[in-house]
Amino acid sequence: MSESLRYIQAVNAALTWALDSRTDTVYFGEDVALPGGPFGATKGLHKRFGSDRIFDTPISETGFLGMALGAAMTGLRPIAEIMYADFTFVAMDQIVNQIATIHYSSAGRWKAPLVIRMQQGYSPGACAQHSHSIEAYLAHTPGLRVALPATPDDAYQMLRTAVTSDDPVVVAEARMLYPTRGPVRTDAEVEPVGGARVVRSGADATVVAWSRMVPAALAAADQLAAEGIETEVVDLRWLN
Repeated sequence: MSESLRYIQAVNAALTWALDSRTDTVYFGEDVALPGGPFGATKGLHKRFGSDRIFDTPISETGFLGMALGAAMTGLRPIAEIMYADFTFVAMDQIVNQIATIHYSSAGRWKAPLVIRMQQGYSPGACAQHSHSIEAYLAHTPGLRVALPATPDDAYQMLRTAVTSDDPVVVAEARMLYPTRGPVRTDAEVEPVGGARVVRSGADATVVAWSRMVPAALAAADQLAAEGIETEVVDLRWLN
């Protein structure tokens, strides 16, 4: 069964699935509970699941990511939202030196099954501190899984995968994709972490892309096809 959903609705559906199916999942960040998220990703979740499961935090990425690690180490599966990916930089010590390394530095005694969810990229009117794409920084961090969904279906499937992973996962969503609509397989089994996908076949050239550049590459491939050039498009999906 599939539903036609906008990307942001698919994110909301995945979060609903996580909170509904896993009692160990909690969700927190800035403006995610009562306001319903700065982009509507958590709309309705506070009313449904209550303040014990989804709650607002102070404006302290370092603080609530440290809290996420502690919660993950002691039995919960937290999802922490960073409002804009640019704000990740003030908490890089928590992510790079603590969250990503705890499994290794403890010789496997501890793990960090947590998700850091963020949106990134430019949009009209955004300032310089709200327009970065930071996946390259994160993908070079051993111990982190890095996911970049390009479609509403992947937004749903990959976020569910992230929640069930025993490794820390960063899910970076392109803000410009939020209004896009597509079929979402809401009854699909949870996928394993990883796996690129060929989203268009072609024997003349290959374009490798991820996130917002996947639909851009597909549009370019359509233009090339009109000139007799068949271009393969590969969506990496998981960078690490």
